[in-house]
Amino acid sequence: MARGTVIDLNRLSIEQWDATHLRWPELVHYIQHEDLAVGVIEDERPVPDARYLVVPTASEIAGFLMLIIQPIGPEMDCPILQSSAGIPLLEAKIRAFHVREGYRNHGIGTALQQAVLQTAARCGCYQVRSWSASTRASNYAIKVKLGFAAHPSPRTIRGVVVPGIYWIKRVDGGC
Repeated sequence: MARGTVIDLNRLSIEQWDATHLRWPELVHYIQHEDLAVGVIEDERPVPDARYLVVPTASEIAGFLMLIIQPIGPEMDCPILQSSAGIPLLEAKIRAFHVREGYRNHGIGTALQQAVLQTAARCGCYQVRSWSASTRASNYAIKVKLGFAAHPSPRTIRGVVVPGIYWIKRVDGGC
C-alpha cells in the first residue's frame, strides 16, 4: 500500500477464517513472514480451538488477531477460577495481533481489539487477556484507549527474558 493512502474503514471487514478459507495459505504466509508462527499455527494448520480474525483487502491481508477461549488459571499453572456459583470462568486469550505497516494508525487495530471484546462477550467470557513486549507502544495506546488494565510481567521467549505487560479487561456481559 502506498504511503499516505487514505483507508476507508467502512470498506474493510473483519472475518473469522479457518483452514477451509480460500485465502488461508495467504494468512499462513503472512504469519510466518512476520515471525509470529510459534503458538499461532501448527505446520500451516490452525491451532486447535483458535479463532483467527482477519482484515482482508482485495490484494493482501491488512491485519489479523488470533485468540483462544480458555478457562482462567491453568495457563499460569493455577487451578481453574470459578464464579461464586462454581462455574468455571473463561477468558479470550489473544495470542497474536498484528497490523501490516502500511495500514497502521487507521483504526484497524482498534477494530480488531473491539471484535475480540464482542466475541468474548458472545462466548460468555469473564475477561480478555493478552501479553505484549514493552516495545509495542502502538498496541499500548489501543489497550489504554479501550480501558484494559496493565500488569507489568516479563516472559521468557526463546530463552531470553523480555520485559512486557499483561493487558486484562473485564468483558461487559460476561459471567
